Amino acid sequence: MAEMQMSTRILKEPLGFIRILEFPMVLLAFATTAGYSATLDVKYKCTGIDNVFSFSWFYPFDLTNTAVSNDLCKQEGGSISIFGEGAVSQSQFFVCTGVLSFLYIIGVLYVYLFQLEKYESDHRWPLLASSPSCCSSTTDFVVTAVLAVFWFIASCAWASGVNVIKGLTDFSMIKNMFVNSVNPCKDKESCHFTPHWNYAALNVSLIAGFACFFLFASNLWFIWKETEWFKSRQTPNVASGQTAGGYPAAADVLPR
Repeated sequence: MAEMQMSTRILKEPLGFIRILEFPMVLLAFATTAGYSATLDVKYKCTGIDNVFSFSWFYPFDLTNTAVSNDLCKQEGGSISIFGEGAVSQSQFFVCTGVLSFLYIIGVLYVYLFQLEKYESDHRWPLLASSPSCCSSTTDFVVTAVLAVFWFIASCAWASGVNVIKGLTDFSMIKNMFVNSVNPCKDKESCHFTPHWNYAALNVSLIAGFACFFLFASNLWFIWKETEWFKSRQTPNVASGQTAGGYPAAADVLPR
């Protein structure tokens, strides 16, 4: 068995260089979403004793299960849903797209580095290729196109989800809900609220998501040039003495 050798040539070309840029951007997109968490501490007094009620929300942002008792001191009288809804499907689709893209980039970079000759020469689908482990340029183009579409849809959906989360977790709205509906917070001096969150990570995840769409979509042109679909259109022109643009070759127009 021939020794496998690594070639970094393609990393110096737009195709490989964009893949390198995709790697940290994809990681940033799903990591900032999956790693997000926020907490609100409510300090209150019952018969002169200080107590703290804390609740958190985090990925996958299923806010429907977050509730508080009507009476924090007696813990009776039913409960109130703090938020009422969430952004589960949007966040999960966004993170799923990120994880799939992350795994694909690792796999395709391996192909670029160690199986570049097969990648450039074998244009068949993996099930038809002589080496199923080799990712052909045709497969790379199709998968990249699908991921680009996924990133666009996921980023748009997640942008809507982030707006929902920001609206539901507005500090003044949560505070008013406690003051109006929860004992002993109806006495405004009895409860003190300490928020522990901001939306910077969610904003970063959105920027990274749309950046991933841009990078994957941009790379399609460079992958397309490696496919048999593109090369087969260039071959007839070269054979007939024409350049890729359809003009006569320079040697044919020069005087003899």
